Amino acid sequence: MHEPIVEFQNVSFSYGSRVALQHVNAVINKGDYIGLIGPNGAGKTTLIRVLLGLLKPSSGNVRLYGKNIKEFKDWHKIGYVQQKATTFDATFPVTVEEVVAMGRFAFAGVGRPLDHHDRHRIGDVLKMVGLDKVADRRVGELSGGQQQKVFIARALASDPDLLILDEPTTGVDVRSQHEFYHFLHDLNVHHRLTLVLISHDTDVVSTHVSRLLCINKTIMDHGCSIEFLLPSHKHNDVKKNEQIFKRVRHKH
Repeated sequence: MHEPIVEFQNVSFSYGSRVALQHVNAVINKGDYIGLIGPNGAGKTTLIRVLLGLLKPSSGNVRLYGKNIKEFKDWHKIGYVQQKATTFDATFPVTVEEVVAMGRFAFAGVGRPLDHHDRHRIGDVLKMVGLDKVADRRVGELSGGQQQKVFIARALASDPDLLILDEPTTGVDVRSQHEFYHFLHDLNVHHRLTLVLISHDTDVVSTHVSRLLCINKTIMDHGCSIEFLLPSHKHNDVKKNEQIFKRVRHKH
């Protein structure tokens, strides 16, 4: 039985006269591992900012865990990891444990000292992501894949049910990507975490996710064609894209 945790109901949004989202209807169910894909400027980031309550829809409604977003208070249930390259200065002298501890304030509350339970949770999260042995190292000393795990651990420290990842392999070397996606799969399957993976790389994402949401101002659930995403693509790319969506559709 599906348990909706995010519902977009006929959501539209515009930046002045420029339409960014148009009549978006979509549902994210508990346990989903979703790839949110689309070309640059398609509305991926805008949609997530609406979900996070950072932007108010021009029309339509968003429901989170069965509540209207205006009434929703449990924001610690939703973790968001931005692109590492745009949010972190590798020369900043901060340790892995210190960064992860920052995420705990979303659950504990800013201004309250972290107690024994908080510290225990931070330790559990570090073990979960495989960084407990480098907790005292500076984040800038780690590999790209390890650094991205630090920011995921920071989000996990608030005990979210839903984790949203924006282009998570940006800055991650190719060798580390396979391990990184295996790690995400483990979070989804064994830790029952709902994942939304934002990407422009259809081929890579479709290898790992169980469901695709395709966006280009509006949303079409898995099964959309390349013409919907990038109308200028050639016929052979259309065939390739259709195979990608077929693979995702029948994965499970």
